[in-house]
Amino acid sequence: MSAQTTVRSMSGPVPSAALRAVLIVYVGALLQGMTLVSFPAVSAMLKQTLALSDAEYGAIFLPQVALAIVGAVAGGALAQYHLKRLLNGGAGARIEMA
Repeated sequence: MSAQTTVRSMSGPVPSAALRAVLIVYVGALLQGMTLVSFPAVSAMLKQTLALSDAEYGAIFLPQVALAIVGAVAGGALAQYHLKRLLNGGAGARIEMA
């Protein structure tokens, strides 16, 4: 598929690069959603295997919550200046964590 190829939609032709970008975002969101759902789904097995109390299991998520807050604040400030770099860095970090 070349950069000049377009796909027809109701609002007119859509460049294939834009279609590819949308597809990448949707696939990334799907993978992240699957990850976020599957980890809590195995909570009973994880708590039993590692002999964790409810409080200890909940403490596993504290770094995730803290860094999500920091990321939201920092991301909002950085997006004003380097949006493309921020998007690539976030996608790369997500891929490395999975």
